[in-house]
Amino acid sequence: MIRYYNKIRARHPSSPISLDFFDMGHPRGQGDPAAAADRSAQAAAWMDYYLKGVGPRPRIGVETWTQSCPKGHAGGPFLAADWAGVAAGEVRYRSPAPLTISPTAGDPALSALFDPQTGGGACATAPGADQPGTATFRLLPAPADGYTLMGSPTVIADFAVRDRNSQIAARLLDVGTDGRETLIARGLWRPAIGWARQVFQLHPNGWRFEPGHVPKLELLPNDAPYGRASNTPQPVTVSRLDLRLPVLERPGSDGGTVKTPAPKVLPAGYRLAPNFTHGIPLPRVTGGEGSSRSRLRRLADGLPCETRLREARVSALTAFRRRRGTAPLGTRAVPFGSGSGVGLSSDRSEL
Repeated sequence: MIRYYNKIRARHPSSPISLDFFDMGHPRGQGDPAAAADRSAQAAAWMDYYLKGVGPRPRIGVETWTQSCPKGHAGGPFLAADWAGVAAGEVRYRSPAPLTISPTAGDPALSALFDPQTGGGACATAPGADQPGTATFRLLPAPADGYTLMGSPTVIADFAVRDRNSQIAARLLDVGTDGRETLIARGLWRPAIGWARQVFQLHPNGWRFEPGHVPKLELLPNDAPYGRASNTPQPVTVSRLDLRLPVLERPGSDGGTVKTPAPKVLPAGYRLAPNFTHGIPLPRVTGGEGSSRSRLRRLADGLPCETRLREARVSALTAFRRRRGTAPLGTRAVPFGSGSGVGLSSDRSEL
């Protein structure tokens, strides 16, 4: 959704388009009553104005709410003119030490608990101990005022990857003062082969880290049953990790815990979306695969692994229609479900 929004803003800046993020809908949404009422009112106003020609012009911009735990306690609404203006600050964490993700790491029972379809729900909790064989990183406890995540956590690190069958399953968790953890955000990613600095993001969310709560990043070899495990994963070593959390609070808040957002680190071939500034591109990762890789393989590099099958299908269908002369000029294969919280827009996401 965010990627689509960014593309429309870039190509058709005068088009009326707004973003609304609520704690409702498909799992893990919970149907927060206040957020649901606000959404219904906005939808009615939008239809009245643009379809029926009555009523005032709806507000154009972005509205967000936090995840509601317990249900019925969502925070919001938080308003911004565009997606780039949602998160005013950033909480950062760095760890230089190398850690290795074992291909057999991870407790299946914990993964099952956090599954959105059959697990314990959006507010399920589990013991917050680190899992052996994972790469786990803990930030300092949130200060007295706490802070509010709003957007996609970004991971930048050096990755040593042996083959293309390994994936990284990332989870951001909130470890409470009682020692129990709640899942906040997750993401599946297929790193390029070799040793290189790479960047990926977890799915965006809104979450309030209360005082004393510890944000924990956990990198695993899989997150089944949420996502399919790779057939023959190999160990992956992570070093010089840089974790960035976009937050609503302004720079200088919480005694200096909240920083001014750092320049965005971009995968090779990506560009910043409208209203974002100061991007730092990473060099292309060849991974020792030479120059014979297909265009589709190059297209998939650095994108969340769950989006690749969709892209392959759209790419093949578009090519078939062009050969038959049934596709209009300018047809594009655009990945869905791979929204970028830092406003990335990819030249490589189109054929």
